[in-house]
Amino acid sequence: SYGVIALTATGWGIDDRTRERMLAGSAPAEEVSKGYSSAVRAAGQAGGRLRVESVSGDSLTFRIYLQHIARGALAGL
Repeated sequence: SYGVIALTATGWGIDDRTRERMLAGSAPAEEVSKGYSSAVRAAGQAGGRLRVESVSGDSLTFRIYLQHIARGALAGL
């Protein structure tokens, strides 16, 4: 079971080629923020994942999927 946080920017987006290079980790820093790889790592360490959806020239959406934590599990934090 996962919770989702979605962040969307409208009015621009990335093309499919840049998106694929970004997901593969081969896009240069000029094309993709270095923060993306940090966000992927953070989501993974939390047991979740990050997805990127884009329509070139229209929108860019980041969806962060995080596992639900049982209420009792938070008692030790």
